[in-house]
Amino acid sequence: MKLPARALGIEFVEGRIHFVQMRRIFGAPHVTRMATLDVSAASGEAEVADQMSAFLTEKGLRCRRVVAGIPLKDAMIRIIELPGVEEKHLRQLLEFEIERSFPLAAGETYFDFRLIERIDDKVRLLVVAVERGILDRYRTLVANAGLPTMAITPGILADLDLPAAGGAAGEAMALVRSNVSSTEVAVLRGTAPAGIYRFPHGNGTAASGNSTSPEQMTAQLVAATRQACMSAIGEPRPARVITSGRALPAEVVDELSAHLKLDSLEPLGRGLELDDEQASAITAHALARLGIGESHGLPNLLPEDQRSGDTGAGTLAIGLQVGLAALLGIGLIAGDLVHERRQLSALRAELTELTPEVQRIKGLESDLTEQRKLASSFDQARAGLIGPLTTIRELARLLDYGAWISNLTIDGPKITITGHAENNDDVQQLKILLGGNAMFAEVSECSRTTLRDEQWNFKICATIVAEEPEAGQ
Repeated sequence: MKLPARALGIEFVEGRIHFVQMRRIFGAPHVTRMATLDVSAASGEAEVADQMSAFLTEKGLRCRRVVAGIPLKDAMIRIIELPGVEEKHLRQLLEFEIERSFPLAAGETYFDFRLIERIDDKVRLLVVAVERGILDRYRTLVANAGLPTMAITPGILADLDLPAAGGAAGEAMALVRSNVSSTEVAVLRGTAPAGIYRFPHGNGTAASGNSTSPEQMTAQLVAATRQACMSAIGEPRPARVITSGRALPAEVVDELSAHLKLDSLEPLGRGLELDDEQASAITAHALARLGIGESHGLPNLLPEDQRSGDTGAGTLAIGLQVGLAALLGIGLIAGDLVHERRQLSALRAELTELTPEVQRIKGLESDLTEQRKLASSFDQARAGLIGPLTTIRELARLLDYGAWISNLTIDGPKITITGHAENNDDVQQLKILLGGNAMFAEVSECSRTTLRDEQWNFKICATIVAEEPEAGQ
């Protein structure tokens, strides 16, 4: 039986903050309050905190169990495979993997993970990492508004944890979120995440804003969905698409369905019996569910010693705890010695069990040292070149929805782009855009573009132009 609980979900988006307060009383949870605060005119974080505090008091949104969702632009998510050690040792192993999998120093990073599945002698993990300074700003912002924080996680992960997300075993599903400056796509195979990606909009406008035409919206959403699916599962089209965030115009939904060859798109809140107002804050709704225990356990970026709030079972549980404390007090005094002896024996057993892992981790440290030396030599060789991440972002900006990349090879200044397109005109358009971009030179087709299975296969070669040194460097 689930005991009473109340929680507040907070979603930070660009210029706005969504709040949803949810309560459960021995049954299904329900929304008690919800509101949205516009902070687009705030001049700094201190002013945002003041506005939040006044707004929370005005709306009666005060709670001891607070879960915050941050934008994907402020965090990084990877699917990582590791040796299949016991789950209690995975965090130790990940501490050696963070610097290899994320462009962050391990000592400057908060991270957490969720076990996706075990395959033979390996495990697949969904790993989330964030710079400490970024996470500390969000935690301080919530604290200055007068609230504790029990969890912080990327908002898109909360959406994936809703009952309406996920599909049948083996079925590919894409969750598409449209924001002011980017499109976010989470790709699932069945209920397991296969990849989570963010695609900035080249013109900085919203995929669902009034300043973007329906054609531009469709192009952005189709290109992002296809590229995410190709990267995650090797296929350009999912079997299902679920949209989350601000509602898309009807003409965009129709065009997006047509380009992805789907009968329809499904809004994320449909299976939760939410009205239009509640569905507009679906992510905050999902975060509140996490706070009251209606979740499978999302990665929590807050270190354990910084997690606060009522994580017990509410007022009823507190009353029971007071009564039990009185009864247990006498027994605890007499049982201290026995407890200490048992704990010592358990610690000795765990130490013996950990010895092989310690030796293996020392071997990994040696390997990591050698790889860092090799990476350092590569960095010296590549000095003055544009980084791979910058190159990939520029390619994503240039791609139209009629063409998508299946393979990308960067060898020093040389780049080879392999992909598919709906027609040959899209290939030629991409080649023209690359040739007219200052980042690329010597753009040409490495091999003849061919038509196969109703799509054009192309391979384009180019040279990445070295960055010009800034004045004074």
